Amino acid sequence: MPQAYYVNETSTIHEIIDGEAIMINLDSGNYYTLNDCGAFVWELIRQKRAVSDMARVVASQFRQPQADVETQVGSFIQRLAEEGLILKIDGAAQDNIPPAPSAKNDAPYAPPEVTVFSDMQELLLLDPIHEVGEQGWPHTSPKSVKSA
Repeated sequence: MPQAYYVNETSTIHEIIDGEAIMINLDSGNYYTLNDCGAFVWELIRQKRAVSDMARVVASQFRQPQADVETQVGSFIQRLAEEGLILKIDGAAQDNIPPAPSAKNDAPYAPPEVTVFSDMQELLLLDPIHEVGEQGWPHTSPKSVKSA
């Protein structure tokens, strides 16, 4: 059975703006960017395609050897799963797959890559509704501050 994944919508918010993929893991407070090929693969993940199909589409779109792309896409998918951004689909991949998106024609091929940023974890992990002190957001209430 082909392996497939889907976006972990309960803890991940994401947006593609002018071809740049940006996502935030609300559980860890990390935020992420993807290179051009990574953003392309992200769109394929959103379609719940099998990993093997994603590699085939990437190889075709970027005119790369299938075997090389399979390894690179597999590693990329594994990294996204380790970060909690995507989850494995139990069962088969989606049957009625929409047409694959088109890659940016002017983008040279580079293996899909994710960059992780943790410099805003404290701010992103604040709960603006439940843990706000009298000062307002983004100040934590005294009871939500962990003792060292």
